[in-house]
Amino acid sequence: MKPDSAFFKKQIQAVARTYTNSEMDLPLTEEEEAQLLHGMQQKLEAEPEMELHEVVHDVVYRFFADQEE
Repeated sequence: MKPDSAFFKKQIQAVARTYTNSEMDLPLTEEEEAQLLHGMQQKLEAEPEMELHEVVHDVVYRFFADQEE
């Protein structure tokens, strides 16, 4: 499944707000968004049984926690 960029960008911002306790969208660079989208695509391919919201939360959390898989 190839992530729809617009949908995933909205999901990234929504999840990011929960991790930062912010009401506003985070100013992510195009490179950071691309990195997150790529991570989600890889996760979806590696673990197709995962729920979509779990993939988004996992990838965004790892991005903000600066954790490698």
